[in-house]
Amino acid sequence: MMVAIRPRVLLGLASLVVTIACGTATSAPILTPAPASTFAATPTAAPTLDYADVTLAASEATIDFPDSIDFLLSASSALPLRKVDLEFGTDHVYSCATREYSSVRLDFEPDTEVELSWEWELKKTGSIPPGTVVWWRWRFQDEGGRSYLSHRQELEYEDKRFQWQSLTQDNITLHWYTGGRDFAADLAQAMAGGLASLELGSDLVQPIQAFIYADAEDVQGAILFAQEWTGGLAFGSQNILLITISPERAEEEVSGLVHELAHLLIQELTFNCFGGLPPWLNEGLATYAEGPLAPYQQSALDRAAAEDTLITVRSLSSSFPAGHGGASLSYAQSQSLVAYLIDTYGWAKMRELLAVFQGGSTYDDALLQIYALNMDVLDHEWRASLGLLEPAAP
Repeated sequence: MMVAIRPRVLLGLASLVVTIACGTATSAPILTPAPASTFAATPTAAPTLDYADVTLAASEATIDFPDSIDFLLSASSALPLRKVDLEFGTDHVYSCATREYSSVRLDFEPDTEVELSWEWELKKTGSIPPGTVVWWRWRFQDEGGRSYLSHRQELEYEDKRFQWQSLTQDNITLHWYTGGRDFAADLAQAMAGGLASLELGSDLVQPIQAFIYADAEDVQGAILFAQEWTGGLAFGSQNILLITISPERAEEEVSGLVHELAHLLIQELTFNCFGGLPPWLNEGLATYAEGPLAPYQQSALDRAAAEDTLITVRSLSSSFPAGHGGASLSYAQSQSLVAYLIDTYGWAKMRELLAVFQGGSTYDDALLQIYALNMDVLDHEWRASLGLLEPAAP
């Protein structure tokens, strides 16, 4: 298995001057240093719309991580411009959107020269993870009714708080900033073993980026509104994950990396535009891939069983509690439920269940189709397997 390791190089490009007339384009790069976190991409293709005479003197995007991205435009036109729209978006591996971008109309007085800016406030729209490719373009209309759509430009949304290194194994790239080569190599070995424990009949196919943070505060600082107990996050639409692993505690914390990678494998197998998996199944499989429950999880499960405070399967099919105690029990129960299904019915049935969910089935219908039981009956059978209830009558 080939493993390549390289330093992560972060580059900024200067603004580009692009002159457009009658549907053709020429570009002249200005090779001067740009401010930190400012990028302007080289145009790659001529525009196709008819046919405003527009010159872009500057088109830039500046990252204020993790709060916002500022877009700046300086442009001129033979006739006064009356409309300028900023169109922007992010690249996705999976999406059900009918339109893959957002659009905002900038406010200005018609003129032949305009300098405009707009701030994408991520506090209002939700965070995007490091490693996301952000793109933008400008749509113009002049007073003669002629239009022009500028070239798409891109930048990578980067967490520049740290000096990252990168290692790529197969289609998974690890980024880390604390620890050496051996640390990353050990992580790569552990994640391969953990994913192999899920006998789902498929390996990961799509490229994945995994950002390894040294502590929970660092990972929470990368994402707005992260829960206080967050130690890892998987962004399935971009195949990006963030996880806390310190070199000193790697053996204990690598399970979180396996957990999040398992989520991405499950998404690859089940993605559809009609429905998802119940949280107990998604989290249960990911926790199963980690190996045996952690002592605190097993303790939470044993205590809830003894005190008759287990959560029902139907309740575990909605969002998990935000508090640490409720979350610990939810994950532990979910792993126990998945282990029960695998031990009782086998991996073949689990693969069939995921295939049914890939078709967009509802929760109860999928369970009925594969196991001939709904969530309530599953709840009873699972509790009976723990010795808490009598088995259901055949």
